[in-house]
Amino acid sequence: MRERALLILLFAAGCLGLPLLGLRGAAAPTEETQIVLLEQTPVVEQTPEDSGQLPTVGRRRDYFDILNLTTGRVDRVPAEDYVAGAIAAEMPYQFELEALKAQGVAAYSFALANADAQEENPDPALKGADFAADPEHMQGYATRESSREFLGSHYDAAWEKIDQAAEEISGLVLTWEEEPIFAAYHAISCGMTEDASHIWGGGLPYLTPVNSSWDRLADGYLEEADFSPRQVEEILTEAYPQLQLEGAEEDWFTQAQYCASGYLESIRAGEVEIPGTQLRELFGLRSSAAEVRYESGTFRFLTKGYGHGAGLSQCGADYMASQGAGCQEILAHYYPGAVLAREE
Repeated sequence: MRERALLILLFAAGCLGLPLLGLRGAAAPTEETQIVLLEQTPVVEQTPEDSGQLPTVGRRRDYFDILNLTTGRVDRVPAEDYVAGAIAAEMPYQFELEALKAQGVAAYSFALANADAQEENPDPALKGADFAADPEHMQGYATRESSREFLGSHYDAAWEKIDQAAEEISGLVLTWEEEPIFAAYHAISCGMTEDASHIWGGGLPYLTPVNSSWDRLADGYLEEADFSPRQVEEILTEAYPQLQLEGAEEDWFTQAQYCASGYLESIRAGEVEIPGTQLRELFGLRSSAAEVRYESGTFRFLTKGYGHGAGLSQCGADYMASQGAGCQEILAHYYPGAVLAREE
């Protein structure tokens, strides 16, 4: 019951598209630390997946009812079309095939978990749908029609690879205690994935921090965003009307506290303690693995990674696949303890 309630909370919060625990106030991992982690990461060897040996669970889902955020209609989408469309929308087709397969399993498991949650406690805003997506804008999943313009001349090659990935994982689902898991995923971690409890206020046993130090090789791993003091003041006082920013501008932000995985747990602005996830939302940052600096009259927010940080790192999955890891190994790494099963 608790897990289902959390799934609903996660979905309502707009999630779409994590063993070090409990160390509060830890310093953010240094670049040198991350380099050592990367050098110690072993190159995995490909191990063929014998799906015939996987445990079985439940019956295969034939379709999903998806609220189209552009049209406002609820579309009934065959499950196999959704899986292929989720791969197309959520991961570049140029990624390794095994990474595409891992993405497909994660998306399908995510969809099943949300469908189960809605069956138990429907959200009226979904109009009876299992979840929402925006296929016209390639968010959540894509139709072949909506992706044709986006992919252009690469359309045929892309969908040939996407269809292969979807076919090879047909009927596979990640489970915990024989129930589909909320298989959260994100683009790039900060070097470790994040614990769900630090993001959404409730933990899940398979969304706990794991090493993904190879993500620092990804394009866009390090980014920065600059704001003037006036912009910072306007953003903060709109969110916290009681906030008083006094004294020197370089002292506005203090007492940054980091989780063991490297994500900002909280930071103080004036007398207000701001959660790292809230800071990311307020300033539109790519990640809550953020550091605030004051340089020459400007506030500079430096971020590592892209996304909330929980579950599968998509760029991490691609790196693992490029080093020989198969879909099953990738999923086992990013969702520790979850069981890959085949639907009956």
